[in-house]
Amino acid sequence: MYVFKVTLCLALIVFSPTVHGDELDVTESTLEGFEYQTLTAKLDYLQHKLTEMDFAIKEERKAIDEKLEHQKNVSEWILSIMNQQSQTLRHNLSEVTGPSVR
Repeated sequence: MYVFKVTLCLALIVFSPTVHGDELDVTESTLEGFEYQTLTAKLDYLQHKLTEMDFAIKEERKAIDEKLEHQKNVSEWILSIMNQQSQTLRHNLSEVTGPSVR
């Protein structure tokens, strides 16, 4: 969607007519064949670059999602170890002090 918006804005900027006072003749403001081809080539290049950027952003998002999933797994693992340590500590404390302390 972002690529489409940028392309649309660029097209509006490039193809919007400008009048400088003495250019009131409509035939003078039309694009000649070479000018049209040049603008088309530039727009194609910009579209290609935007597509590359979109692909790069998607790849970065995928890498970030994978890293977040790994971080989640590590956090869950650490939490389970902490719970085990807590249970072991409670058990050892009850063994040392006797069954009356909980």
